[in-house]
Amino acid sequence: MGHDDLPTLELAFPGPERDRGVAAILSGEKTALTGLLEIFEHAGEAVPRVGRRFSVLDSEGRPAVTIELVDVRVVPMKEIDDDFARAEGRGYRDAAQWRAAHEEFFRSDGVTELLGRTPVVDDDTLVVAERFRVVELDDPGLTVVTRLVTHVDLDDGPTDTRRLSVSARLAAVLADGRELVLLDDRGWSSTAHGRGVDIRASTSVEDIERTARTVVGPDEPMDGETQEQTAAAHWSALAGLLGRQGVEVDAHELERLPHDVQLSERLRAWLA
Repeated sequence: MGHDDLPTLELAFPGPERDRGVAAILSGEKTALTGLLEIFEHAGEAVPRVGRRFSVLDSEGRPAVTIELVDVRVVPMKEIDDDFARAEGRGYRDAAQWRAAHEEFFRSDGVTELLGRTPVVDDDTLVVAERFRVVELDDPGLTVVTRLVTHVDLDDGPTDTRRLSVSARLAAVLADGRELVLLDDRGWSSTAHGRGVDIRASTSVEDIERTARTVVGPDEPMDGETQEQTAAAHWSALAGLLGRQGVEVDAHELERLPHDVQLSERLRAWLA
């Protein structure tokens, strides 16, 4: 059955929230979703059964991916556990974060307009909790940025127990696993002060990760510019670079993507 013959599924409402959800499915981070039972009843739709397939649409109404339900439960909100919350692929650490986000969405203007009233949301509110697997990409050529990654490595400059010199390369990771380089000219160096001081004693992985995100981020504002203007120009330039490589992405969404930092093996060995 082609995706044209399948029922469609739209996450949240068109825009950033839906785009993030589709990207999370494509990257494999999202394997679960939740719907308010009252919305199903209002629309006259039956709760879907295990084995049902859906064509998930993006914000432009285009089929993005086909999924198949592998588990469906109707449960009160209080029964959603941490494992399910994390499976939603939205970055929730636990069920409490999931609960707060879903309460906010279920009480949003969009849901109120859809139902004609604001639903009651509490411990006993029934939700449809679904787990799914990806069957296929509906658009094999679809290029969606799922996250950013900065690769950090020892630089060719001097590095010893007193000096650290590293390079940082920022890339956009696509749903198909490819990486597109955005910046490859960033880096920094540090020097320990004091005789016999080993810089590794005061340098942690967390320090390097934090600095890496800073050096590939927006520069300091030039004369007459605000920090906001400089940041907007930075992310717009990166979005434009992706656009020239055939990947359309909004600058604001690019800025909000998860940003990982990966240290090279030789850098980790040096730190050890």
